[in-house]
Amino acid sequence: MPWNKYKYIYMGLLIVFLASGALSFYLAYKPDPQEKPEMQITKPMENSGFKITEDTQIEYSQDYRVCRKYNLNCGLFPLVVDDGERDQIVNLTVEEIKTIYPEEHWLIETKNQNNLLIIKKNQGLCPNHKKVWHLGENRNKDYIAIYYGPKIVGVDGGIARVTEIPIKNLPTGYQEKIRNHAIEFYQEDEMIATLDSLSEFLN
Repeated sequence: MPWNKYKYIYMGLLIVFLASGALSFYLAYKPDPQEKPEMQITKPMENSGFKITEDTQIEYSQDYRVCRKYNLNCGLFPLVVDDGERDQIVNLTVEEIKTIYPEEHWLIETKNQNNLLIIKKNQGLCPNHKKVWHLGENRNKDYIAIYYGPKIVGVDGGIARVTEIPIKNLPTGYQEKIRNHAIEFYQEDEMIATLDSLSEFLN
């Protein structure tokens, strides 16, 4: 019979037909690989930035530029302010606070919604390192000058006072040490004793 003779051909054509239909359906409904899903745009929350509240812990501190420059590791020192100064920044954002405390003289740090650190940048040395002294030459380079701070800060610590002891009268070894800011003191009485001994070279 014709069916038995061609049944394998008919079955093959049927399979090809079904496969073609399935492929056409897949291509028709498969999303374009170049097409990106539509972006969901959400409206940002109003006042979503960091804002100071009455519960925020506000810490005022101060550091000193010369100590920081030479890594003297003296840390931060407390800065006492009245309650009125604290109250004026409640409900302000960090950017608004920076208009009150400009970055040139202040540093604002936030750790979280409950912690704000306001640091005042002071010139010079901290109170602890200002109780250290070293010897150098005055601006005219002719007399011994007493400088604030350890020897590493050089002239940046500022002059405490200029003595009447001329450097040229000193032995060569002392002259070199003083011009190189190599003699420092952590005790004031030790410094006074050294200057007394050097005063022998006044004339």
